[in-house]
Amino acid sequence: MKKRMAVCVQVFLILLTFSSYASAADWRFPVGLSYAGNFHKVVDFHEDYWEARGFDVDTSWQVPVGITFQPYVEFDFGLGIGAGFGPITYILTETDYYYYDDDDYYHHGDTETDFWNIPVNLNLRYSFIPKGGISPYIRGGISYNIADGDFVDKSKPGPFGAVGVEFSRKNAVGFGFEVGYDASEITFEADRYTYSYYDDIYAYRYKKDIKPIGFFASIFAIF
Repeated sequence: MKKRMAVCVQVFLILLTFSSYASAADWRFPVGLSYAGNFHKVVDFHEDYWEARGFDVDTSWQVPVGITFQPYVEFDFGLGIGAGFGPITYILTETDYYYYDDDDYYHHGDTETDFWNIPVNLNLRYSFIPKGGISPYIRGGISYNIADGDFVDKSKPGPFGAVGVEFSRKNAVGFGFEVGYDASEITFEADRYTYSYYDDIYAYRYKKDIKPIGFFASIFAIF
């Protein structure tokens, strides 16, 4: 994971070095919030794991909206090169369980699992009216999830694309919005339990690929 992150940083630094030699380039820094449409699928995976074992589940510490930062450099003819991260998302799953032992003594316990994800990306973009105060744009590239948690097995890079509009581009601070789709995946792995007629419990490993972002929508300020 650390090696992949280092590669992303090195590529971005190469792009930064290249852009510094371009006299007609403009650095822009969009910072905002983004909604991850597939985040509920990650939440469902955590809930299903514990509910299948008979536990009461609370996933109140989960929000499908996270911070996003997508800096880029744009040339006079509208082409841009960028990198970024987000939306950053987090889940804390808390469970309660109750049982009686062989002496009919009542027990109560609790446990928790967590998950966090920082999607990173490299992309190319094109602004249709680069010298205007308002400009629609498109961008696309490769995204990868730097994720960790109790059920995370591995991450798989995937393509992403977005369309948006920027306003007040000639001001010190502008703003904009965009919508898009991110196809990068995370493989989750957990034990699944089945019960026999004689109350025997059998466990087997279960894997599921989930696109944690999927459809996304963002609003942002541009510095």
